[in-house]
Amino acid sequence: MLEGQKENKFNQFVENNVILKQGFIDKRVGLFSRRRMLLLTTGPHLYYVDSGNMVLKGEIPWSLDLKTEAKNFKTFFVYTPNRTYYLEDPTGFALEWCKAIDDVRNFYFRSNAEG
Repeated sequence: MLEGQKENKFNQFVENNVILKQGFIDKRVGLFSRRRMLLLTTGPHLYYVDSGNMVLKGEIPWSLDLKTEAKNFKTFFVYTPNRTYYLEDPTGFALEWCKAIDDVRNFYFRSNAEG
C-alpha cells in the first residue's frame, strides 16, 4: 500500500498521510456540482481536490460530531457541526464511502468518546 502511495499523483495534497480511500465525487454547492477527487486519509483527513487543475480545494473538518448518511447508492451527506456536505458518487458507492468514513472516525475518536 505504501509503495503505491508514492506513485499516487494525489499524494502531494495529503501532508504525508496515507490515502485509505479515494474516488471522484460530485460536491454540491448551492445549485451547482463540482467534480472533485475525495481523499480519505490517516490523521484523519478528508481532502477534496480539483483534479483537472490539480489544486487542493479544501478539507472537511473532523470532530467527534462528524456523521455520515447515505441517502441512496449515489448520494451521501457528511455532517459537521458547522456545515453539511452534499456529495454524490457517480459510480454508486455512497454506502462504501459512509462505511469507510465511519470506520476511520471510530478508530480515531472512539477511545476519546469512551474515556
